[in-house]
Amino acid sequence: MNPLKVVIWTCVIVFVVTALVTLLNTTGIWIIPNTEHADSLFNALQLEVAVISVAAFGLYLKNELKPLPKVSKDKTPSEKAPKTLNKVEIPSPVTREIDSDINAINLKNTDLLAIKGESGIAVVKIENLPKGKANYNWRYKESDLSKESTGSGELYEQYGKVNNNGFVEDVGGQLQLKVGPYKLEWSCSSGDCCWVYKQDGISLSIFEFTELDSFRLS
Repeated sequence: MNPLKVVIWTCVIVFVVTALVTLLNTTGIWIIPNTEHADSLFNALQLEVAVISVAAFGLYLKNELKPLPKVSKDKTPSEKAPKTLNKVEIPSPVTREIDSDINAINLKNTDLLAIKGESGIAVVKIENLPKGKANYNWRYKESDLSKESTGSGELYEQYGKVNNNGFVEDVGGQLQLKVGPYKLEWSCSSGDCCWVYKQDGISLSIFEFTELDSFRLS
């Protein structure tokens, strides 16, 4: 047991016993033969009551006179509080750099891929799914035309072992990302990521947290 609790309960028991014996002596139910002992016991009870009263009053003042929380002079509490609740702040669109030494780029579900070549510019949004699958939607605009075209497709891996020698190869999978006139190789990376492989004559850019419809095709 905590030593502090032992001391507290000991004081409580002493106070109760002192009060009980003093009460019995005062009412005449049980008289203490030695009057000096009776007077000392009564004085001790008065002292205990006084100490307990002072301690209780001090605890009361401590709880009642707590300092108020400091409020900044430049801003009120309402100004510091968020103006909206239960909303997720979406980061502003940013372009992620692509390492020129790597022949493939890693795309997340929150990324938008921009493809630019001699014929025009296109953007594609890939939704990576479990078990090596993905769906995608795209927009494309030719360089000399104001009209744009749109489309969609699906991707999936379907690998099988070759002659049971430990090597695998694609058997009827859909690994080609077809966006307008552009055709890029695709492969699954994880549940929400994929790889898109670079191609000569085509530049690729990644726009994070950007929706397909919000991108302006110039």
